[in-house]
Amino acid sequence: MQLINLELESLADNLAGRDDEPQVLHAERLDLAGCSYNLNALRIVDAYLQYLHELGPDELTEPWVDTLVRVGAFVGEVIRANAQRTFHWLSYDDAAALSDKHAEFLGENDIGVWAVLVSDRGTVTLPMNQVIGYLVEGSDYSTYEYAQEEIDIAAEKGPRVDAIVKSAARELAARDNDCDAADAATQLCDEGFEYIQHDEPHMALKVFQSAVQSHPDSADAYHGLAESYRLLGQLELAADAYAQALELDPNCVPALAGRGIMLIDQGDYTTALVDLTKGLELLPDDDECRLGRAECFRALQRYDEALGDYNQVLKRLDSDPDAYPEHVFVDALLGRGRTYHAQQDYTKAKTDFDTALKMDGAVADGLVFRAMLFEDLGDLRAMIRDFESALQVESDWPDLYLYLAWSLATVGDPKLRDGARAVELVERGLELLGEQRYEPSASMYDTAAAAYARSGDFEEARVYQQRALNIAEPDDPDLDAYRQRLELYKAKQPYEWQSAEDAS
Repeated sequence: MQLINLELESLADNLAGRDDEPQVLHAERLDLAGCSYNLNALRIVDAYLQYLHELGPDELTEPWVDTLVRVGAFVGEVIRANAQRTFHWLSYDDAAALSDKHAEFLGENDIGVWAVLVSDRGTVTLPMNQVIGYLVEGSDYSTYEYAQEEIDIAAEKGPRVDAIVKSAARELAARDNDCDAADAATQLCDEGFEYIQHDEPHMALKVFQSAVQSHPDSADAYHGLAESYRLLGQLELAADAYAQALELDPNCVPALAGRGIMLIDQGDYTTALVDLTKGLELLPDDDECRLGRAECFRALQRYDEALGDYNQVLKRLDSDPDAYPEHVFVDALLGRGRTYHAQQDYTKAKTDFDTALKMDGAVADGLVFRAMLFEDLGDLRAMIRDFESALQVESDWPDLYLYLAWSLATVGDPKLRDGARAVELVERGLELLGEQRYEPSASMYDTAAAAYARSGDFEEARVYQQRALNIAEPDDPDLDAYRQRLELYKAKQPYEWQSAEDAS
């Protein structure tokens, strides 16, 4: 017995045109481009089904079946995405095997029940059957109203039936298919990690929460739970889950690597180094541990050791290019390039950045790293070009807007300055920060002040510069510079960090 969530998601994605032209009848009548799995998308689906209903299918031939299952899958995914309870897709046979009541409810196997949504409360709903109803009977079977009703029902309080999909079904699978509890835990964890690979940590979290509930002795389940929390920014919960995983299995390398990466993100390089080094002792070819440890060495200015780890990965690029996915080599090149940059070996740094971006030109980090190198090389035109390119790749990265705004506001070459655009970039960057619930730093307000000053709005520049001073830490190395810039703006002078002569 197994969940079939990913298979049904794939069918739903096809209907929405996310991976290819929808494989449905009269696809020109259905436009879900840009629609997520929100309830209003089903109004579009209803209009499409109304058209098909008026055509009046005499029988469910293969093209009609292909259409029905994709539309049904999409309706089900809307319910899953919006309901306050967890729903999983099961095949007819697996859903019927949950209990005698489930088998009685589902009746005979046909196209309307070949894929079934089952909630963590044990309730069953049949999106495929609803779509058949619309095709045959018309708008009385509105998918919008159906999904709204299912979402409302799911919001009502009620007892969980022993995590029926995730626990009872797994135990039934173990009995009927002669697999043990470890196999069931592995299967569930595999599904959760697939969600993580598809950048769906919210869905992964639901799966792993179920996994630790039904398999509390599984280190892999706690590791997956930790990864989900980390990706969702719930770091305290992630730390607890990593600790539980490593208590169950002290040699769980993925958990050591994951906790190490989380500690790096928190700036605790020394503690991260312990986890990542242990991971490499257990599994020397683990790329996540190797690159994570190199990052720690670089941040701690232990540059020779950092280069040693990066080189350990990159020596495989020529000898065994299939040893790691391409992105691992790209990350290693970027990390080594940053290390060379820190050592002021600009030629080697540029070579590594260029090579990485040749392998994958859509890496915003790489473009930013090379832009900063160009700044030190005095090639300000190239610096601005790379910042602009990075913005095209990563349009929701607030810092990137501020990097570019600072460059356009403060560069000495008048041919490169653009105060009006700098202000636009600052405003968008600060707006994104608010949307992402981050507080601006002193340096961000400092950038905003420089942009307004360059545009000639010195009153606004003074306001933002004062904000920078108000929140700056007493040991901020730029504190004196903030004060100096405030005096400039009071004198109605913009700040300029590079002379036109140097820029040329």
